[in-house]
Amino acid sequence: MLTPYAITRAGTEAGEFSDCYGRTLRAVESFGLSLLVGDPIDAECDAEGFMDTVALIHEHACCVPVRLDDPLNDETAVRRLLETGADRFTRLLDRLTGADEWSVRVEAPIRDHAPPPAGTPPAADSASGRSYLRQRRRDLDTASGIHPEVSDLIAVLSHALAPLARDTRTLPAKHGAGSLALLVDRDRDITPSFRAAAADATLPCMLSGPWPPFSFVSLAT
Repeated sequence: MLTPYAITRAGTEAGEFSDCYGRTLRAVESFGLSLLVGDPIDAECDAEGFMDTVALIHEHACCVPVRLDDPLNDETAVRRLLETGADRFTRLLDRLTGADEWSVRVEAPIRDHAPPPAGTPPAADSASGRSYLRQRRRDLDTASGIHPEVSDLIAVLSHALAPLARDTRTLPAKHGAGSLALLVDRDRDITPSFRAAAADATLPCMLSGPWPPFSFVSLAT
């Protein structure tokens, strides 16, 4: 078994990177792409070290990060993955060049009937279609387990921060919480804008990052 870390463009020097045990990674190349892989690690005990390695790769080369729960059997499986998804991975690398992921986590209210958070978007003119799209987004959020008030606050933060981001995504978390993932140019600091947008929020929310762009990629082809 092989532990995959990240897909990069062919030619990336895998020897610059090592796993959490100091073992050097190696590159398997196909179709102009390179997947940096290492020896097996423990998905539970070595998760933090895995993330450190992926973050180091991301810092030095544009990459499509791979999640720890996606092991591959051998180099043949690695090449098959690269060949099957070559066009998509190449497009992702083009899109992710020079970008980091930031994340805003919003916690659910402790009380069942907490007041709506400050800054909840006002109702829009139905003729514009905005009210329908807002309700549709809220329905999708709640269906995924996000508390309605969390969804509303994420919508406010998304509206405020979207002009600073290449892309945004809403992700469910445990116990009704949710996160807003943002794909942001690496030279851009969104901290001041986040603080301004969250100043009147009545739900706890926290900005973290930058990270490798895990929320904007998937190995599914």
